[in-house]
Amino acid sequence: MLDALLSGLMLLVPAGTALTPPLPVHNASALVWAVSSTLADVIVIASEGPFVFTTSILTSAGPTALLVERNVTIEAASGVSAVLDAAASDADPRRVLTVAGGASVEVRGVQLIGGVSTEWGGGARVEPGATLRLVDSAV
Repeated sequence: MLDALLSGLMLLVPAGTALTPPLPVHNASALVWAVSSTLADVIVIASEGPFVFTTSILTSAGPTALLVERNVTIEAASGVSAVLDAAASDADPRRVLTVAGGASVEVRGVQLIGGVSTEWGGGARVEPGATLRLVDSAV
């Protein structure tokens, strides 16, 4: 009976409201895992940085530290100085962030540093059909 009652209800959620609770992360590997999972629409950098990336994810556009293939917000916790550092070099190039086609990503209060790429810059790459919105952030 409860199923019958619930099937006719429609959930009204204001635009921009996350449907899952924010997911705090405390290091680079946890951030890589969080953006690849679907547990949260908002990921919160909860520890002082920098978050240093020492490995690359290979993409068709070159290596990247962080590959985002879904809609997500990555934001600094209140009072946290959030820095994502690709720790790249000419010998070991990688971008800090790549946003895959179809994904919409918002980055709030985060600095992206240390990226090196042989083409199109080392900070962030936004593939065709993707969007990246930077709010109080620097690349």
